[in-house]
Amino acid sequence: MLFFKEWIDAGFTYISDVFQDGKFIKPTYLLNKLTAKQKWITQYSKLQRAIPKLWKEILATGYNINTKTNFAPQIYTCKNLYWELVNDKAETSYAPMIWNHVIGINPEWETIWTFKIKNMPVKKIAQFNYYLLHDKIPHKQNLRKWKISVTDVCDDCSMLENCLNYMYECKRVKTYWDKISTIFSVILGLKFEIKLKHIICGHALGEMAHENQNIIIMVAAFAIYKTKILKHKYFEHVLTEELCIINRFKNNTFISDFIKYL
Repeated sequence: MLFFKEWIDAGFTYISDVFQDGKFIKPTYLLNKLTAKQKWITQYSKLQRAIPKLWKEILATGYNINTKTNFAPQIYTCKNLYWELVNDKAETSYAPMIWNHVIGINPEWETIWTFKIKNMPVKKIAQFNYYLLHDKIPHKQNLRKWKISVTDVCDDCSMLENCLNYMYECKRVKTYWDKISTIFSVILGLKFEIKLKHIICGHALGEMAHENQNIIIMVAAFAIYKTKILKHKYFEHVLTEELCIINRFKNNTFISDFIKYL
């Protein structure tokens, strides 16, 4: 039986209720049924991940788990368990679905993972990117949830400090991104405005012509995180420091020019 009250109220009572023609129900079908939709994305993802693989295989055959649940127990040896773990496929992350909903676009996530995490040579930035994409950064809302802070209000703008406020919507942070956008516009000779989608998904990732902007945007986001962790006053100081370290290896003219304007 499900334990999401909103789902039960919509008529989803048993596991088999969320399967149609042997497949997990589509988000659009769920949205049409639900009355309270505030937490539907998280609940949808949690349930998909929670249902055992064996149940999914059985439901795919049309078998009804509501009325027949007397399955013979499977006896595992250490060797069986080892190969079960080796052959187990990693579950698809729920993060892309959430960001697709927030940003309103459906980017190529494999390219994003590769650029921001897999191919990022600076491991601390790769780790930050992973935390950011999974909303595990230490903003006040998370800190309160983790029982580290008693408040979830931003120190700078007095608004709810969630991931969006922490990285983009706070007045102090927005001023910082506006300054970077202005520098980009000067160097490129055309108007460039950094938006939330650029911070999360990058700008035309995979195209060499935009690699420098993507590197700077990625390091600029990390600078917000590091500045708040170390309680520095200016994001720009940390950004300059991190870009100088990266540019020792790249010796990139665009990055050098950006640092001069910063």
